[in-house]
Amino acid sequence: MLNKIELLKRKGTNIQILQTNVMLKFNYLNTFLATHAPDVATEVRGLYVDTMGKYYYSKFKGYMGNLVKLQYEVAAKVDVVGEPESQMRSLFSSKTTLQNRTSVFSLGDRETVLEEVGKDSLISHIAAEKKQKFTYEFLFRSMLHLLCESATTEYLFTHQFFGKMDSIFHQIFAKTIGLFMEQLTGFLGTCYDAVGLLLMVRLMREHQLIMSRRKVPILDSTFDKINHQLWPRFKTVFDLNLQSVKEAKGLTAADTHPHYVCRKYAELAAAIHKLHVGIDNEMDVVNMSSFLAAMEKLMETLSKDNPEPKDQTIFLINNYDVILGILKERGIQNADVVRLEELLGQSTTKFVEEELGGHFDTLISFVREVEPQTQGGAAGGKQYSREECAGLVRKFATTWQSGIEAINGSVMKYFSNFKNGMEILKHVLTQLLLYYTRFIDIMKKLHGPNAFQKDLVAIPTIMHEIKKYSRTFT
Repeated sequence: MLNKIELLKRKGTNIQILQTNVMLKFNYLNTFLATHAPDVATEVRGLYVDTMGKYYYSKFKGYMGNLVKLQYEVAAKVDVVGEPESQMRSLFSSKTTLQNRTSVFSLGDRETVLEEVGKDSLISHIAAEKKQKFTYEFLFRSMLHLLCESATTEYLFTHQFFGKMDSIFHQIFAKTIGLFMEQLTGFLGTCYDAVGLLLMVRLMREHQLIMSRRKVPILDSTFDKINHQLWPRFKTVFDLNLQSVKEAKGLTAADTHPHYVCRKYAELAAAIHKLHVGIDNEMDVVNMSSFLAAMEKLMETLSKDNPEPKDQTIFLINNYDVILGILKERGIQNADVVRLEELLGQSTTKFVEEELGGHFDTLISFVREVEPQTQGGAAGGKQYSREECAGLVRKFATTWQSGIEAINGSVMKYFSNFKNGMEILKHVLTQLLLYYTRFIDIMKKLHGPNAFQKDLVAIPTIMHEIKKYSRTFT
């Protein structure tokens, strides 16, 4: 028996074939030795544990050492949502580094690592020859796969060969798992990649499910240790991003266009929301709500860099639209999306009134002032004579077309997202039509149903003109 175990030490030996085709034929001897020669049985186990322990440790040490050479760093401490881009560029000025950093906040194709669960581990020397580089989660997936495959094989063999004694497995793998955890701990200590950390959480859960389906629970405690390292580190990195938004310095809004901070936030939020599916953690939902609230405050602050109130509103619309667009494009539909739609709606309503006020202020002021009086509201407002009313009618008749044209030009200028621009144009023109309909009703109540018929513009005429500008208008 000892001679068979010694064969395991030979270089180039196929361990699994030797275990299955040779050693298992002698498993009855272990039962005999355990009963009649326990000291010898202990010696056999000891030799096997020592031999296989060294084998797996050496195998994993070499493999993991080669894998980490294939890694490229995605994020550094400075890579947080609220950091000014100028500072990031000054710290990371090389072209290659900046290209790699595009995946800091975006999930992109990094999610494909989840599709590789269960597939063979990376062959490190081939990847090195091809000069391939990988984000850490791809290396982590390969390490986990190798650990699970090795653990499954060894667990099943030792149970058949020595009997159901988990202690033998733990003795064999103690140093190897320790090496695995040491490598992971070292990486996490300097990891600022929130997306990668969540991908690692998902990978860990997937491999845990694989082992569960195999009915091989021997790595459960290891999975727990991994879990207890990944989540705190993710929380640390998440909090750094949150604080960078809450305490943002050096950020300015040069114009009304979407701010790069919003794009970074949207990509990170979309990645977190998407990777969080299936992970029951209410605290993360609370954290994301806090993150969005911090972004709201930051956007309000940055909007003030635009001196005109109208430009401030346009800035908010453009930024909320960008965030919503990215989240919806990634298939996200949750409370954050609902809140963003609410914020976009509020800003759009404000813009509609500001834009209409710039072209039809006299008509709108008249409607708001006189309408309550015609509906039995409080009196005391300005009293308009028939001549003044006729003047208002004529003014609208001569300016409404140029006003609509100017509004269309403004909307096309302010909103680069054509779809959003057309939707806003629809809101503006709809509100104009409502104001004008109310204006006509007031005139009829004040001066009779046929008053000013010669100068009043027919509503169908306005509708026809509106349809020229708004393809979505119905």
